[in-house]
Amino acid sequence: MLYTFPLMFYLLAALLLQAPVEPIIRVRSRLVIVPTTVLTKDDRFIHGLELEHFRVYDNGRLQKAQFDSESQLVSIVIAVQTNAAVREYVPQINRVASVVETMLMGEEGEAAVLSFNDEVRVVQPFTSASETLDKALRGLAPAFEKSRAIDAVLRGIELLKARPIQRRRVLLLVTQSSDAGSSGTLREALLEAELHDIRIYALLIRRVGKALGARHVVYCESR
Repeated sequence: MLYTFPLMFYLLAALLLQAPVEPIIRVRSRLVIVPTTVLTKDDRFIHGLELEHFRVYDNGRLQKAQFDSESQLVSIVIAVQTNAAVREYVPQINRVASVVETMLMGEEGEAAVLSFNDEVRVVQPFTSASETLDKALRGLAPAFEKSRAIDAVLRGIELLKARPIQRRRVLLLVTQSSDAGSSGTLREALLEAELHDIRIYALLIRRVGKALGARHVVYCESR
């Protein structure tokens, strides 16, 4: 026993000093939500699909599925910086329409387009036609030096305030991370957005690298 006790002590100490093993927890689930987006080869959203168009399998077994295609209608204002500083990025900015129509607008959504430089201008009032939206964005041309981003946010909020409150109201700001020449303040813009339940997102254009390349785009929510 004089030799066995130290051996057992060391074995016990070694076991106690080992990192704890995380337990494996298995829980049965009777409902699994599978968010699904269906696109064409040219990345356009496909509308009007029903349950019979889908098959859901689990480990090779066909599962019983329920279909829920209801979603809150969306109104979007796209505010785009169009001063001389973003001249080289304009061809990439022109492609924003297809992304918005595919991922955000849905079948019954709507979008309007603002441009801002020395002035803030409504390029396209609210429309549900993707072709019209695409044409408006492709028609943007850089000019002047200022970048009145905050004023563009305030103008976008004004447009969205007029949309039905039942809609989800979103402002998408396509800009560099700076403001030049705005008369409004950031605090004023954020308070207005909060008061009217308008969500502001920014797509920031880097000053260096390829314009709006996958590695050079940052998405952030402002509120």
